[in-house]
Amino acid sequence: ERLRQQQPDAPAYLLARITARHVQQELTIDERVEKAIAASPASRDDLLRKRELQTECFVGVWRRHHENREPSAEALKQAVRWLAAQGGEAQAAAPLEERLHWFDRGLEQGDIAACNIFGEVR
Repeated sequence: ERLRQQQPDAPAYLLARITARHVQQELTIDERVEKAIAASPASRDDLLRKRELQTECFVGVWRRHHENREPSAEALKQAVRWLAAQGGEAQAAAPLEERLHWFDRGLEQGDIAACNIFGEVR
């Protein structure tokens, strides 16, 4: 309840993140990230950052297909910004602007295939 008072849309955003992380687990993304880290420990931070960005993209896809109008995409972005200001492991893994970029990508394209950050060429 205190979280809702401080940032009304944070609970919805956090629930969407939990759902997105579950999708990643079901798609064996976590398992593949762990195997890649084991094969190349030096890539750990980059792989964990990419996984977090993919989570944000999945949240954007969820928002795109969510039947209710609330919370709006802008309200969810405000929750991302607010939670980033609070700190925490997920927020530390990827910069805020990157997180918002990948959220927007999922929102705009509405397909989890658009969230394949691991296939992105830098």
